[in-house]
Amino acid sequence: MPKLPFNMFLGKYTAQLSDGGRLSIPKKIRREVQNGEVILFTGFEQCIYGFNKNTWQETTRTELEKPFFLDHEGRDIRRKINMTATLATLDAQSRIVIPDTMLQFTSISDAITIIGAGDHFEIWDKKTWEEYSKEL
Repeated sequence: MPKLPFNMFLGKYTAQLSDGGRLSIPKKIRREVQNGEVILFTGFEQCIYGFNKNTWQETTRTELEKPFFLDHEGRDIRRKINMTATLATLDAQSRIVIPDTMLQFTSISDAITIIGAGDHFEIWDKKTWEEYSKEL
């Protein structure tokens, strides 16, 4: 079987947000994180997406290759994906700090559900995830 071009984030986990917006990343998710760094991104559903840097670059490459000067929609997408993204680094206790703007966008305050979604993982407010997942 050929090796996939990205790490596989799998499973569903519960977690609690601690002081300062710190989130402990589950071991099975953490094992897939390269070099202790992830790109966090918001913008579609009411959750935070977590990508390895290499996967993020591959995922956004198509948008970044669109002609900047001639494509207004391409400029808007480029703005959206980059202004809502940030680099997060795992600390010694395997936690990341989630920026306040992301916590506000997602309505995350305490109880969290983390899901693996193949090439990325997602961080949801527990109640929001429960409602959203009923439709899956």
